[in-house]
Amino acid sequence: HSTLNLKIVDVGTGAIVASGESYGGDASSNPKFASMNSVSYGVDELLNGTTGRPSIIRQMLKKWNPGSGSEIQLSLEISDFAKLDKFTTMLEDLNNKIVSVDSKGFKKGNSLVVVFYRGTSMDLLKNLTNDEMIKKDFKITVKQQTASQVFLRVN
Repeated sequence: HSTLNLKIVDVGTGAIVASGESYGGDASSNPKFASMNSVSYGVDELLNGTTGRPSIIRQMLKKWNPGSGSEIQLSLEISDFAKLDKFTTMLEDLNNKIVSVDSKGFKKGNSLVVVFYRGTSMDLLKNLTNDEMIKKDFKITVKQQTASQVFLRVN
């Protein structure tokens, strides 16, 4: 087993730009092979992130380049996968302030979409609810909105 703690530090200021902790493990009859794999698995988790924890690379990019967008999580009550797919496609085409759209999978009643957006969650919400193409295909009800999360019912 291995425990990894990684920090990316701005050497000019000493500020911690990104940090993460992960655990790795591997079962093997060869202890050297198992230890190398456990470190490899832990590093992979830190670089790729996990559900609920962004990768240290994403943390670094977000802090060093805030103009690239803010991460806004859209929690969607949506009835089926086809609607989710259509909604995310329309979201990608919404405007040039959207840097990227990443669907974290379909779960009936509660799907998560992560949007990198050049603006606030309120701006994104206004664009969503005022877009004629989206309004034509979907009825959107806002359940809750914070700086980094928006909860929507999409019919």
